[in-house]
Amino acid sequence: MIFVLQKRRERINERLRILQNLVPNGTKVDISTMLEEAVQYVKFLQLQIKLLSSDDLWMYAPIAYNGMDIGLDLKISPPS
Repeated sequence: MIFVLQKRRERINERLRILQNLVPNGTKVDISTMLEEAVQYVKFLQLQIKLLSSDDLWMYAPIAYNGMDIGLDLKISPPS
C-alpha cells in the first residue's frame, strides 16, 4: 500500500514539474499560484484560439494578448 501511494505521489510531482515548465513563470512561484496561473493561461490560450479562428474577431488577438479587456463577451466552452 505504501509503495502504491509513493508511486502516485511521484507521478503527481512529475506532472507538476512538467506543468511548471509549460506555464510562464511557473517555476518561480509556489504550487498553488502556479496552478492558478495555469488555469488563467489555458483560458488565455482558449481565447486566442477562438479569436484567431474567427473571420470577424481575429484582429483582436494581439490586443487580447497584451491583457487588454477588449469588451468581447466570448463564452469559451470546452471542446466537445
